Amino acid sequence: AETCVAPSPSMTASEHPFEVDVQTAHELFQQNPGKVRIIDVGDAFDAAEIGFYDDGCAEAFEVKLVEDLAYLACSNGLHIVDVSDPAAPVRVGYAEAENLHDVRTSLEVRGDRAWYGSPAGIIELDISDPASPLELAVTGTGFYGPINLRAIDDNRLLGMMGITGIHVFEGT
Repeated sequence: AETCVAPSPSMTASEHPFEVDVQTAHELFQQNPGKVRIIDVGDAFDAAEIGFYDDGCAEAFEVKLVEDLAYLACSNGLHIVDVSDPAAPVRVGYAEAENLHDVRTSLEVRGDRAWYGSPAGIIELDISDPASPLELAVTGTGFYGPINLRAIDDNRLLGMMGITGIHVFEGT
């Protein structure tokens, strides 16, 4: 059976969901410009917005949920947000990146590593302390930002790079 969840009544026509990730009975909808809406879908026929994050995230394009943390690929960097209280999400960490307005960013999280990708390159981060993400390496991509990033294992990353094809990147 399929259920269609209507957009929040507070959404405007200019807000378009880019990414959805589900954990327990909550969905996080990323929206441009930079808002992440938290929707309770415990009852799919009565879905309701219960919170949102809007703390300096420029355009948000991808979200990854790991336990109570949401990792957001915003055009101005990686935002790490505690969503343990969905009604009041709080930023706990941030890794700045060159702000490429209106340019799609991508993200992968695995273990204590995160990879943030944009046309400026792929930034590998140690996120073992979410409050203080540490930049480990930056790999240039020739201004062709990754459309999608996926960890192959703990040290290798697959980057779908649009017109330049699929690339394998070695981590630190």
